Amino acid sequence: MKTIIYNFTILTLSLLFSQIGSINAKSTIWNGSLSSSFSNSGNWSNGIPDSLDFITFNSNAPNNLILTQNQKITNLTINGDTLDLGGFTFEITGTAYFNGGLVTNGLVKPTGSLCHFGGATLDARIEATCGYFHMNSGVYKKPVFLTSTGAATSSSTYGNHFEDSLTITNNGAVYFNMGSSGKDIYDGPVILFNNSSKEIRLTATDTSYFNDNIIVNASGGVEFGASGGVSILASGKTISVGTFSSSYLTLTKFIQLGSTAQTLTLSGTGVVSLESCIFNGNLTINAPGILTKSSTYYGNTTFNRTGSATNFHSYGSNVYAGNVTWDNAGSGGRVRLSSTAPDTYLADATFSSSGGQDMQVAYVGDNAFSGNITITSNKVVFNTSTGKVTFTGTNNQTLNGSYNYPFKKLAINKTSGTVTANTTLSVDDSLIFIQGNLITTSANLLTMKHSSTATGASNSSFVSGPVKKIGNSTFVFNVGSGSTYRPLTITAPSNTSDAFTAEYFGTGQTLGTTKDTTITFVSDCGYWKLDRNVGSSNITPKFAFDSLHCDYLTVKPVHIALWNGTKWTDKGEAVTESTNKTTSLAMTSYGNFAFAYNLKPGDAPQFPLSVETSSTCSGMDVEFNQNEFWISFDVDSALFKFALFSPKRIQCMLLFQDFKYSTIMK
Repeated sequence: MKTIIYNFTILTLSLLFSQIGSINAKSTIWNGSLSSSFSNSGNWSNGIPDSLDFITFNSNAPNNLILTQNQKITNLTINGDTLDLGGFTFEITGTAYFNGGLVTNGLVKPTGSLCHFGGATLDARIEATCGYFHMNSGVYKKPVFLTSTGAATSSSTYGNHFEDSLTITNNGAVYFNMGSSGKDIYDGPVILFNNSSKEIRLTATDTSYFNDNIIVNASGGVEFGASGGVSILASGKTISVGTFSSSYLTLTKFIQLGSTAQTLTLSGTGVVSLESCIFNGNLTINAPGILTKSSTYYGNTTFNRTGSATNFHSYGSNVYAGNVTWDNAGSGGRVRLSSTAPDTYLADATFSSSGGQDMQVAYVGDNAFSGNITITSNKVVFNTSTGKVTFTGTNNQTLNGSYNYPFKKLAINKTSGTVTANTTLSVDDSLIFIQGNLITTSANLLTMKHSSTATGASNSSFVSGPVKKIGNSTFVFNVGSGSTYRPLTITAPSNTSDAFTAEYFGTGQTLGTTKDTTITFVSDCGYWKLDRNVGSSNITPKFAFDSLHCDYLTVKPVHIALWNGTKWTDKGEAVTESTNKTTSLAMTSYGNFAFAYNLKPGDAPQFPLSVETSSTCSGMDVEFNQNEFWISFDVDSALFKFALFSPKRIQCMLLFQDFKYSTIMK
């Protein structure tokens, strides 16, 4: 009870003294009718003010006030004229309104409940510690220090021009806002200290210009462009962090002019959030959390996420015009890129997980990559959701690293150049060929997962190298060599875990010349390799074959031959299915397959192709009539030359192409 009475008494006395002070205070207006002296009562409308009084400066006084000593008052309103501080300190302990006029030559020190700047020119240093601020236009020619103790949210409309440095410290529990309805100009350094749970907000709307460096120090949030405002950082200047240990550093519509490198390093639980930003120089961010949305990075960009908890899902719709490196270096929490919209990578991209946490790339949408990709961890994945990776560069591109690339959807759409896999890759859903080849090897193998599909392949887009397929569905291996697309189709295996690998070789086989007696000629145009890797399913292979193929002959039925390790074995006459030739029965053994024929002496080829004159000709048995020419030959190799005779004159001719490109008469 004594404590309650004591506290009540103290509160009552405080209120009483406050009321007494207010009662004793007077208001007085500077008229300057006699001189520039503060201490001349004739210069004031209501006598010389003391520290409790309220004073006002209007326009058109015959003499401007010039201080001759430090001065303290309670409330100040300056609407016009000039206040010359004479090199001294002018302290305002109540409310301060700088609506117009000029304050010069000294230190202005508001320490009360409200500090309002509304159009005055301050050619004096300002050290203001107030409950809250109204920054509603003004010109500030000397360093400005604003410290908010948080009685109410500090706000600013527009029109502030800081010709020297500005330091804002937010110690209250409320926001500190700048540029809420128009532009501000900052010619000197801007230094921010936020010790509040509420943000310091600059450039809320319109466009503000930062013509010197920005330094951010905070245990609370700092935000640029909260309501769509644009922040322009001048060429050669930087935004940097002194200390930033919690909450968000949010840059929205923050545009860097020039190519000066920028580095932002946060600690604790600090997060850098970038939206609709443009950085023209190299950018490095080291922070517990990093988010980016709809931003463009023209320099080389390095994002190192260092946090120990919390997942960070970046929206996407970013353009990385320079090389980019993303590293989830944190000990906990994942990083997800393009969580809502796809990203565009115009140069090389490197993705890492040095902290051993998930790094999810290309989460949704069609993510375009024009450069090389490197991954350094098996925690880096491209198959978490529905996203697609499309290779679009005009130069050769590579997949680098020692880990598998797991793609959900993969597309090749290159106007020139190829994509080379220097490590393994896999596709869960779909592989889409539009233009350009994907180059693989047996060591750097493409694996199509169960239920995946491959579409769109042609002579201008296919896999040059081996492809592995897992699953129990019919599948087309979109393989080829050079500029020739030669797909191989298999019927459905029995089990979802069954696996087959296929590859096409666009050169003559060098495995051997020994063959079954039922075939006399094995193609030296090209051949396929089909292996059964997992399972015991016997499938039927179907090999691409059409009239443009170099093996196309009508003189005899096509056979399919399989190299068994010592000779080419005849798997029988091929069955025609559209543009494919297939074996009549399912295969029980696998390896290298080629087309073959059982050609014999006397088989007659026809040559409807263009011919050219040859200087020599070799003798051959020829019979002819007016409408057709027949040439018989012995078969011993894949290449032949023929002499052609006309009924009216004998002329040695040589085909533009060898026999393997010819067709047979009728």
